[in-house]
Amino acid sequence: MAYTGKIRVLLITLFICFAGAAKVHATAYSIDLTAGSGDQVNIGGVIFAQGQVGAGSGVYTRLFAIQNTGVEQGYNYDGAGTLPFDGKTGSFNPQLDLGLVPVVTIAGIKYLNFTIDLNQSASTITLTDFRFYVESDPSNTNTALPKVTSTANLDSTLAASGTGVKVYSFGSNTLLMNNVPSGSGASDYTINIPMSWVMGSGTGDNVYVFIAYTGADSGFEELAIDKGITSNFGNSQTPEPGTVWGGLSIAAVLGGGGYFKRRKKQDPES
Repeated sequence: MAYTGKIRVLLITLFICFAGAAKVHATAYSIDLTAGSGDQVNIGGVIFAQGQVGAGSGVYTRLFAIQNTGVEQGYNYDGAGTLPFDGKTGSFNPQLDLGLVPVVTIAGIKYLNFTIDLNQSASTITLTDFRFYVESDPSNTNTALPKVTSTANLDSTLAASGTGVKVYSFGSNTLLMNNVPSGSGASDYTINIPMSWVMGSGTGDNVYVFIAYTGADSGFEELAIDKGITSNFGNSQTPEPGTVWGGLSIAAVLGGGGYFKRRKKQDPES
């Protein structure tokens, strides 16, 4: 059918654009996630949780790392030359097929699961931006993301190239995080994105993540996926207690709808 591919691209684009426009928390909050393993928050449907998982090449597939003093930011760029923003060179896997993203089941809902490994000499760092993109055009499979050096044109550049339609934006929220134990060697947080948001996509479509922090003072911060979670897109399994959540009773996470915090620490920004 001559129009099958075009219709699929149109439907996926419309679905993702609609989902992305809706998945942003309108109110800005300053949130502290440093209480300990299991501390968590739900922002616009995405669950950010503290919980340690062993790191290292045998456990992780590293997508990208960023390193700077003060403000640091970057995304999984896979082009030639100098990396954009504060990207760090090394043994990373910047192009990630959606079909390889681990899927976990939380309170009966399937989530795409990512991990963060912080590497700070001080105890805390603040997450100031998080954006998640998925390809909308299957013909762009294995096509590198365009190089972007300004957050102001990040969304429009990725969308115009067809390599990254935004599914989720962190908005103006901030999350205070800590690395426990200090330094690298174990993941510190998980980020869980509802799989239903990308059901219009499929295997072969790459995913991209932009992330930014303030208060960076030491080593690099990594974004990765956990090899220990073997389930892939469309075939989920429930993780063992403590594997992702540090023993958290995860059913309570979704109890507050679009926004829920186990401890009331958040204060609306003025």
